[in-house]
Amino acid sequence: MLSKIHDRYPKVSIKNNIVEPSPEQLLSYKERVAKTSGLDHITFHWNKKTSTEFEVQVKEEKQYTNYDFIHMIQMLYYVKDIPATLKFFTSLLSAEGKLLIILVSELWKVNQSHPRHRNSSMQGVNCELASSASSYFKKALSAFRRKIGPG
Repeated sequence: MLSKIHDRYPKVSIKNNIVEPSPEQLLSYKERVAKTSGLDHITFHWNKKTSTEFEVQVKEEKQYTNYDFIHMIQMLYYVKDIPATLKFFTSLLSAEGKLLIILVSELWKVNQSHPRHRNSSMQGVNCELASSASSYFKKALSAFRRKIGPG
């Protein structure tokens, strides 16, 4: 994704602020970055924390930064208050910023039963949530869209 952004805007430096509570996922991402050439225009900031912990840190330290692009990939499953989380992250977007949300509930449920996840930090996450997540997320996102208006 970052390479595609760089291809489109080659003179722009990118600050990539990663918020990931799983040490396994963070390490995997760092390893992919280390193996990928052409990322010298990107500054990586690694935050081993949940989105809630990140929000608390930003508010306590008053580190309100405007981002041009925020992606929430497979993370809303772990959030207690989806509308509040969306409100916080959209408040960090620049005027023309974009928010990308990716959810694959059934795929996530299948992956949770995979042997490599049995001892990961993801163990114990409520799989019942995953099975009913699709309609819940649609309702939460629709309600949020009504609050912020068409975009």
